[in-house]
Amino acid sequence: MKIKLLGIALLLMTASVSAQNSYAKAKETKTAKLNVAYFSNYPMAYTDGKAVKGIEVDILQSFTNWIAENRGIKVELNLQSYSNFSEMIELVKKGESNIVGAGSIAITDDRKQKLNFSAPYLRNTSILVSNGKLKTANSKEELKTIFADQKGAAVKNSVHSLYIEKVATDYGVELDVNYFKNTDEVLKALRAGDASFAFLDVLSFWNFMKNSKEFYKIQKFVDTEDDYFGFAFPKNSDWNEPFNEFFETGFGFTATKEYQKILEKYLGYEIIEKVELD
Repeated sequence: MKIKLLGIALLLMTASVSAQNSYAKAKETKTAKLNVAYFSNYPMAYTDGKAVKGIEVDILQSFTNWIAENRGIKVELNLQSYSNFSEMIELVKKGESNIVGAGSIAITDDRKQKLNFSAPYLRNTSILVSNGKLKTANSKEELKTIFADQKGAAVKNSVHSLYIEKVATDYGVELDVNYFKNTDEVLKALRAGDASFAFLDVLSFWNFMKNSKEFYKIQKFVDTEDDYFGFAFPKNSDWNEPFNEFFETGFGFTATKEYQKILEKYLGYEIIEKVELD
C-alpha cells in the first residue's frame, strides 16, 4: 500500500511540475523558461566561442520575439548542448513539459507516437554518399556488386536507419553499416577511410564538401528520401501549440523575409532551394 501511495504521490508531483512549466501557465504569468536541448550540428545549432548560433537557434529567437509581441509572454531560452543524438532524444521524451528538442529531428510516424512536434521549419533530404574511389552505381546489379564488401556509416537512431531499411527493401542490397553517436563521427569515419560510404542529410554533406579537398559523391541511382525537421516536445507538453501558431499563422513564418534571411545567413543559394519550405 505504501509503495502504491508513493507512486501516486510521485505522479501527482510530476503533474504539478508539468503544470507549472506549461504554456497554459505561461499565459497566466506572462513569463516562461524553455530548456532547449540542442544537438550540436552545424549549421543547425553549434557553439562559436561562447555563443550558440545556427538556423534552429535563430528560429527559436524569432519565436520568443513573436510570442512576446503577440501573446505578451516573455520567454527565456536555456540552451544545453548534446553531442549524442540518441541521448538528446531520450532526454526530451522523459523531460518536463518546458523542454524543447532542437536536434535536426525529422518528423516520423514512429516519433510522433512518443513526442509532440511543432509544424516543420525545414525540408530534410537523406542521401547515400561515397568516396570517389567507389564506382557510380547505375543499376541494382551494380549497386550490389559495388557495395558488397564495403563499410558504411550513419548516426544511431537517426532517420537514416529507416532510409537504410528502405534501400535494402527497394534495391535488394544488405549494406554493412556502423552506427555512430553524431554526424561528426560519421564524417570522421568517411574521411579516415574507415567507411567508404555514409548516409547523411544533404545539409551535412553540403557543409562537409565546402571544407573537403577529397572527392566524394552522391550515389544518385539510389533515390533520396525527403522528410521534414521540427522542434520536439515531451508528450505531456503543450508548448507545441504556440510553436504551431508561430509557424502557421497567416502564410506562416517560413513564408517571411525573416525566415529567408536566417537561411541566407548560414547557407549558400545552391542548398537553400533544396531545404527551404515552400
